[in-house]
Amino acid sequence: MPQAMPLQEVRVIGVCSEKSKGEWEEIKKGQSMTRHSHGGSFLRIATVDIGYGHSGVEKMNSSQLKQYDSSIETDSSGIAFAFIKYWNADGYNGGNFTYENDTLTGTYCTKSTRLLIQS
Repeated sequence: MPQAMPLQEVRVIGVCSEKSKGEWEEIKKGQSMTRHSHGGSFLRIATVDIGYGHSGVEKMNSSQLKQYDSSIETDSSGIAFAFIKYWNADGYNGGNFTYENDTLTGTYCTKSTRLLIQS
């Protein structure tokens, strides 16, 4: 039986808001700030965990957000390797988003990411 992959990386992969007319802005690996302004009546953020972690801790301007959806990516043999989580940041007009998670398997470690969301 294959072993679960320890948490390798966490990062923000997308931001969507009323200001972006509901279109997701793709966030590239290593990007520290959105290219476009975000905010309005809704603001949503997508993160990815590569490997197995706990539920994670996410914050927008130091306030914890609520996860509203998730999906799992699997390899050709059906083994899960990436966990995409969607966060509700409605009511925020940009700000500092942070996310961290601890590995669930293997040697204990914490992975984190941050993104400045322009308003």
